[in-house]
Amino acid sequence: MSLETPQNKQETIDSAEGKKSALLSKIPSIKDVLGSKLIRAMSASALIAIPEPVAESDLSMRDREIAESVFGEQLVEDLYEQGMYVRVPVTAGDSGSYIVHVGQIHDASAGGFIEVIMTNDEVLEFQNKLYELLPKLTEALDNNVVFHEAVGDDLSDMKQDFLQAKSDFERLQAEPINDLRRANLIVDYILWYRSNQKFKLLPNIISFDQVHALEAKVTEYLESFEPKDEDEREVHTAVVQSLSASKNSSLLQVSEDNNDAVLRLYAEDKIEVEASETMKANQVAMEMINPMRRLAREYELALVKAQIEALQTVSETHSTIVERLRELNLKRDRSSEEETELETLHDKLQAAEKAIIEEGFEKSEVAKEFSNMFTQYEFAINTNRENVALGKIAEYDHANGVVQHPIIVFGNAHEFGPELEAFNASNHTSDVDRGLIEIKIVK
Repeated sequence: MSLETPQNKQETIDSAEGKKSALLSKIPSIKDVLGSKLIRAMSASALIAIPEPVAESDLSMRDREIAESVFGEQLVEDLYEQGMYVRVPVTAGDSGSYIVHVGQIHDASAGGFIEVIMTNDEVLEFQNKLYELLPKLTEALDNNVVFHEAVGDDLSDMKQDFLQAKSDFERLQAEPINDLRRANLIVDYILWYRSNQKFKLLPNIISFDQVHALEAKVTEYLESFEPKDEDEREVHTAVVQSLSASKNSSLLQVSEDNNDAVLRLYAEDKIEVEASETMKANQVAMEMINPMRRLAREYELALVKAQIEALQTVSETHSTIVERLRELNLKRDRSSEEETELETLHDKLQAAEKAIIEEGFEKSEVAKEFSNMFTQYEFAINTNRENVALGKIAEYDHANGVVQHPIIVFGNAHEFGPELEAFNASNHTSDVDRGLIEIKIVK
């Protein structure tokens, strides 16, 4: 990737800068009533992995023992203290090699402005925790390479381009502004930064504070500048307008928090990063999110309507049951027999309501459309990207030698187990049947 800086648009700052700077509760199958599918379709869970609650007492002692054999007892203890849990969905073969999936919570930028605002604090808290965890994990595994989602294979080139741009920013900050030409160059750099802020590596190399400082410097110069003639006045006005556009674009940035721990560590040369997916696979998945959500809202409304109609039908058909339930609910001191009766009648009413919904709603067009699209959505968001990630790890092994315990930082909602088992079964060219260790959040 090559992202062109303002340096390429006009003459050099000095002779040494002569060459260009290149930058760069469950839902249907449809048999169930309300829950995970609809929640995942409507929420940011494809982007912000909302973890299922896991009680520490539910965690397998076997899983903990395997994790301790891989990470060491102290790191596993630290994980529990940090509110993380360790699970081993797939046991390794004779090689003892495990893929370590660190389930991350990341921003919901594809979900829209409001969702980013609502989730930013949670994302930032997790990413700060991840920033502390990863160096310990890479040291324990003697493996400095982290596979990361939503980055391309050109990350190394991008890093070099951004480092070059950083030196340009530092030079512009250090040297005086002597004329409008230099002021315009500074504004062009600020605009370039804002337009490329979507690349999360950028603010990890050129900080927001650096940009704000340069912005303040050029603002002060432009406010004190007095044009000598009409031509100079026009140039001055144009530069001021460009700076104003930059400030307006910064207002559209929901957060300037540094919320990608992997890229932050990579920018600091503390880890190496490899792409865990292709940009094409990621783009296909992201493009499905909004259509899926729109359909999910239609589905939710239709389902609620079906539930209301079913409840009315049940109430009319089972009026005696409804009346008895009302009577028992109003009773303060119920006997154990009455408690059992209450529970039985409640279950019977729910079963009748569910049967009516399944019989009618399941056959509706919106239910069929939702089920079909959700199958495609699940494949694009989860299955396909997980398979691509496993392929990326295999490619790295082929080129660099087998990594005993590859680390992958990927959305917390992803479950690599089924795909890894299928991959192991079909991967006849390798003797490595890897297992899977998940490190995720206890809610």
